[in-house]
Amino acid sequence: MKRLQFIPVILLAGSLGVLGIMFGIRIVGNKRQVTAIIQTQTAVAAQITATQTNTAVPLVTDTPTSEPTSSIPTDTVTPFPTPTPEPGKTVEAGCNVAVFIADITIPDKTEIFADHKFVKTWRLQNGGKCTWTTKTVLYFVSGSQMSGPDKTSAFPVDVEPGESIDISVTLRAPKTAGVSKGYWGLKDQYGNEFGLGMLGDPFYVEIVVVE
Repeated sequence: MKRLQFIPVILLAGSLGVLGIMFGIRIVGNKRQVTAIIQTQTAVAAQITATQTNTAVPLVTDTPTSEPTSSIPTDTVTPFPTPTPEPGKTVEAGCNVAVFIADITIPDKTEIFADHKFVKTWRLQNGGKCTWTTKTVLYFVSGSQMSGPDKTSAFPVDVEPGESIDISVTLRAPKTAGVSKGYWGLKDQYGNEFGLGMLGDPFYVEIVVVE
C-alpha cells in the first residue's frame, strides 16, 4: 500500500525532471541561436567595413598642373639648302637666237693673199626674245683662228629683238696657200653662248689663201 502512495510522487518527480531537461535544452538552443545571430551580425559588420574600406574615395589634393608633355618624338625636317644662282646667269630657251642675214665683207671662198690682213663682217638679226647688249661679245669657237682674238666686243649698241647689226673682226690670212675656215659664236653679258637658230650653231669665215 505504501508503494502505491509513492508512485504519484515518482511520476511527478520524473515529470519535473523531464521538464527541467527540456527547459535546459531550450535554453542551450536559445544560446546557440543568440550566438549564431551575434556571429552573423559580426560577419555582416565586418563585410560592410571591408566594403567601405575598398570603396573609400581618396582625398583630392590640389596640385599644380603642368602642360602635357608628348612622349611621341617629333621629326624635325631640315630643308636641304637650295643653291642660289647668280642673278641672270641662265636664260630661258629662245632668249638669245641669231639669224644670219649676209656676208657684208669677204664672202665665202674669197681669195686672200698669204699673211694679208682683212676685216670680216657679218650681218646678223636678233631672232630671240632678249636684247643683245653692248656687253655681248664675239668669240672664236674652232677651226682656223687666222690670228684673230679669242673674243672681242663687237656690239657698239644694244640690239632689240627683230633688229639687225653688222659685227666685224680683224683677221690675217695664213702664210701658206690653201682653204682656211674659222667658226665664231656669241656670248651674252652673263657668259651664255649662243649662235644661229635655236641650236646656237656658229657662223664662219672661209677664205682661199693664195701666194
